[in-house]
Amino acid sequence: MDAVAESVGNGRTGHVMVNKDQRAARELAASDGIPYARALRQVRQQPRPPIPPEAIAALECNPAAGYAGDDWSFEARHAREDARKLDHWRARQKGRPTRLWEADIEVRCTAISEHEAWWRIALGYMRTPVYRDAGMSGLCCHTQELHESGDGRREVAVVPRDQLAAGEWEDLVDDYPRRPMPWPATWTPRGPEKAYDIADYVASLRRAAARAAGQPVDDPGRPALPTSTAERLHVWRAVHCAEFLAGVTIDDARTRAAELAATIVDAHGRPLARVLDVRPDDGAPGKDGVWLHPVTWSGSIESAERLWNDYDAAGTPLAQLLAGEADRLEQQWRAENTEIDAYEARLHTQPDGTRTLSTPEELAEVTRFITARWQGKTVDEIRKQAQHWRYMADRVYSKVVEGDEDTKRIEHADAMAKALSRLADERATRPGQSTVPRHSPGEEFVWVTPAEVDPGDEEAGLVWRGTDAADYAFRAENMPAARQEQGARDQ
Repeated sequence: MDAVAESVGNGRTGHVMVNKDQRAARELAASDGIPYARALRQVRQQPRPPIPPEAIAALECNPAAGYAGDDWSFEARHAREDARKLDHWRARQKGRPTRLWEADIEVRCTAISEHEAWWRIALGYMRTPVYRDAGMSGLCCHTQELHESGDGRREVAVVPRDQLAAGEWEDLVDDYPRRPMPWPATWTPRGPEKAYDIADYVASLRRAAARAAGQPVDDPGRPALPTSTAERLHVWRAVHCAEFLAGVTIDDARTRAAELAATIVDAHGRPLARVLDVRPDDGAPGKDGVWLHPVTWSGSIESAERLWNDYDAAGTPLAQLLAGEADRLEQQWRAENTEIDAYEARLHTQPDGTRTLSTPEELAEVTRFITARWQGKTVDEIRKQAQHWRYMADRVYSKVVEGDEDTKRIEHADAMAKALSRLADERATRPGQSTVPRHSPGEEFVWVTPAEVDPGDEEAGLVWRGTDAADYAFRAENMPAARQEQGARDQ
């Protein structure tokens, strides 16, 4: 699903932390030769200790103390950035007894395919924890990798029917959206089915807000699914790892984790998720043995600011959170699609059906230019230059895309790479042709086989005279032996 994620690009999932349990489980599984799932259970069953003294001390230290003010080495700059993060953390904490925690929150749904399940519970638009600081889920929550397959890591996994609780299958089938259009067989970033799902979940959040406020719930119910659709459904699960601030005890953390899980709802506005595990994030020892506070090794000032905003907003009514999330999701989807529509309006259709910011005429001119410039080169040289432009398009120009001109530069590089590849292929598949040009006065260069070049033909010999040593060396390589001798005498 990694490739799918790149193609969408507008999801709200992100990460600011490294899941230490997952890392420890991988190491345990590798060292003991046991399955990853078993290793993860063993890691999570370990007792949760109080805050280590080293973690408390780490908050009081100054990582930049050992560096001079004019030391601009990487280590010094990194230490000063860590010190800045710690100063910000202390300023927001204000001496309050707080602790950073992580909770694994599982959510399930029914779906026809993996990419539909990924869209419904893992991508980040719907069924993710709602924080008190609106929109921070993308910074402080990420979807865990549940398993790996041949083409990437997976964030959703099938739940066998025999592992479902009584009545769970019926509830999850009831939660499945009653779209008037079928779910597409292949993933597309947009489509009417996705717009329908967003509107459906917005309505679900508003029903949940009404329930939380004790108001009448507008819930007309769901019509029965067609048998052909119901027979194709499977139950899928995803696990969201949510980071949050709470008190220093495990009970404080469990209370906050349950609040976050309660913000993920089904079609009727009822809680849909459950908390699997809660654990502290007190930091970790660094390579040199110095304890690293979590804000210095797994976060940013922005994420820390959002965490403290969420903590300071304790007591916000659940109904207010859910209603605000419904409005925010609706506005985000509308804004993203408005931006995409505006972008689509600027695109041009190329002869091969692709859509680009460059016009067909612009790319045709680029193709003509690069083809003419490299006509007199060998197949190997042409292929090497094609690889160069492919590298520039995929690995260099694509690193910074701030506007249409940057995108067009990538398109032009891609067009040159394709044109040169075609030129090399054409030359390589014409065995009777050579790279030896012969010039007739007033005419363009024409291509003939080396056998047709007469060593005594002075008109043909004009081709090989010039002041460009590299050009001469290339031409000499493609001449028959007799012509090479004549060329050397001419020089």
